[in-house]
Amino acid sequence: MKCKYCNCINDNDAIFCKQCGNSLSYDSINNKKNRNMKKTKPKIKTKTKIKKKTKVKKEKSRNNNTNRKNNNTTIKSGSPFKSFIIFILILMILSLCGVIFYFYYQKQNIKIPNLIGLSYDEAHIKLAESNLKIDKIEREVDDISDVDVVISQSKKPYSKTKENSTVKVVIGVMKKYRVDNFVNMNIETAKSKLNSKNIKYEIKIKEVKVGKDNIVLSQNPTPGSVITVDKIVYLTVSNKIKDNKEYDEDETVEEDEKSN
Repeated sequence: MKCKYCNCINDNDAIFCKQCGNSLSYDSINNKKNRNMKKTKPKIKTKTKIKKKTKVKKEKSRNNNTNRKNNNTTIKSGSPFKSFIIFILILMILSLCGVIFYFYYQKQNIKIPNLIGLSYDEAHIKLAESNLKIDKIEREVDDISDVDVVISQSKKPYSKTKENSTVKVVIGVMKKYRVDNFVNMNIETAKSKLNSKNIKYEIKIKEVKVGKDNIVLSQNPTPGSVITVDKIVYLTVSNKIKDNKEYDEDETVEEDEKSN
């Protein structure tokens, strides 16, 4: 041991310096303590740390293994029952989907009946039986046979549509005409006008001495009145009488033809 005051080297166990006589006990004690601390401290630290870590790891690994074993046992024991329930649920869902699809398919595939030639009331009843609606549209027609019956429909007969769809039907109604003025008109011109509108007419001949031949003298209904296609227009047409001589000759010819 070296002295602090004179730097003399003494024995390690010496308490006083052999040269100057100063006390060496404080330094020796501190040195011993430092040596002991250096030796003991690292050993205690390493031992405690290693022991704690290993214990925790082992305990955790054991707990995980036990939990896994317990989970495996529970899954194995409950798996047949769960699979059976899942199978039944899948069958129920599939059957429900099939029923829904069937009713949806039926509602989307309703056959449209043929309504041509039926009255409006008959068409209404027939569509109601198929869960379909009707919409009426009136159209003037020239042909009397098309009056008050269905002459066309919006959706083709026997085609398919969905439930509660609306089918538009066209019902024929009498066409209305405003009567022209045929008075003082040649009968051929009057006939062509009436034929172009499909109006029926009847001609009555009236013999006259003065005036032109084949001229309309009067008419019924009067000019400007409104009539339907089923009405008849009556026309009175002039037939001029010839001279007396020609008239007598014509009478004799008619009598000869009758006798023959």
